[in-house]
Amino acid sequence: MCRACSDLTRTVSPLPLVSVIVATRDRVELLRTCVEGVLGGTDYPNLELIVADNESVEAETLAYMEAISDDPRVQVVRWPHPFNYSAINNFAANHANGEFLCLLNNDIEVLEPDWLTEMMREAL
Repeated sequence: MCRACSDLTRTVSPLPLVSVIVATRDRVELLRTCVEGVLGGTDYPNLELIVADNESVEAETLAYMEAISDDPRVQVVRWPHPFNYSAINNFAANHANGEFLCLLNNDIEVLEPDWLTEMMREAL
């Protein structure tokens, strides 16, 4: 466990589950960077990732979403309606199991591993 998480665990144990929601449509290059950062570059240990797909059609994007669905921390949910960012996120939130929600754009790149730990420190 990372030092920041360890410090946070002394205050709150166990750490609450955070549902990270990413709305997307195609643009697999953006989605891949975001997902890899959340799943592989984030030190907060108790998270789930919900990818809310808004009618992607590109084969590479669909294949990528299928592949990441194999990770038990990931759910891909489908929003087969016209684009409405709020509605997409609300729909995805209905599938969330976490005590906290974190809404991310698909063009976010994780730069620091403790980003979510620091946000949770503030939230708690």
